[in-house]
Amino acid sequence: MKSLVRIMSFVLMLSVLLCSFTLMSASAEDKYKDVIVPQYLNEGDIMEFGLEYGEMYEYYSPGNTPDECEPDYVLFSLDTSLSFSMPYADMFGDYVVKGLSGTHPLGSGYGIYIPAEGKAYSLSKAWDMGIEGIENVFLNTKIGSLIGDADGDRKLTVKDATYIQKCLAGLEEFYRFDEIEANRYEGPNCDGAGLPVYVTDFNCDHQRDIKDATAIQKHLAGLEG
Repeated sequence: MKSLVRIMSFVLMLSVLLCSFTLMSASAEDKYKDVIVPQYLNEGDIMEFGLEYGEMYEYYSPGNTPDECEPDYVLFSLDTSLSFSMPYADMFGDYVVKGLSGTHPLGSGYGIYIPAEGKAYSLSKAWDMGIEGIENVFLNTKIGSLIGDADGDRKLTVKDATYIQKCLAGLEEFYRFDEIEANRYEGPNCDGAGLPVYVTDFNCDHQRDIKDATAIQKHLAGLEG
């Protein structure tokens, strides 16, 4: 009987500890939500209904550590799930990010919060501002697609050129997310802005053909231009 009581006590104590750990973990997540979301609600840029928020990545410049200071910036997602959303895409260097226009004011649905300033910016604005370490958003997370990355491994290699050739020959199939859907008739991302139509559209001529495979090979060999 005493053994059973001890076992039950141990199970109860373990349950309490696990519960406490879960609560601690949950409280550690989305720690800037109460600062970021009101900024957009107060400005009337989004509606609270259907709001989905999440923090995805923290960047610390060399010399800074999580134990000693706040991050230089925080990557967060903000989605209002509006029914009138239109396909959206934007270029960030060699990466394209796809989303829905209904995630205004963030466009693709991603934003950057700078704790030192207490301000949040859309990812597009933060990129244009040239915030230190902004390229790590793409290097250290899985958002966006690297142009020319036909096999989806987030690297541009000769394998991508070969994969495109195989797809064109009918030996492989293009990745199902290869097509870049966007409003191409008005706004900053119209056809004339040079937005590629496919992730494999490496030369951005709105086609996926052997020219893209050749362009990738030349790029890797340093023979561009």
